[in-house]
Amino acid sequence: MIASGWKDFVDTDHPATNSPQEMAAQALLYLGFDDECWNQEVKLVIAIFAFLKEHCGDPIQEPKTLLVHLKKMPVASSAIIDWFKDAYPV
Repeated sequence: MIASGWKDFVDTDHPATNSPQEMAAQALLYLGFDDECWNQEVKLVIAIFAFLKEHCGDPIQEPKTLLVHLKKMPVASSAIIDWFKDAYPV
């Protein structure tokens, strides 16, 4: 994940938020897409789900439903953000 920009995201480009859902969505959008197409970095998605499990518990939506949004071209960032907020409600 370091090669994909994780350090830049953590050090400077992360959103100013305390919401784990928003942080996860922004990390996926920042690190998981090249030219508005999902780079299919499965390890990144697994790491994001692990982060959310620690901070929010289990999702109320099936994680594989996120794939619908990941495979759309161009990516609809608002749909991905909404998915995380819906899957991990506060």
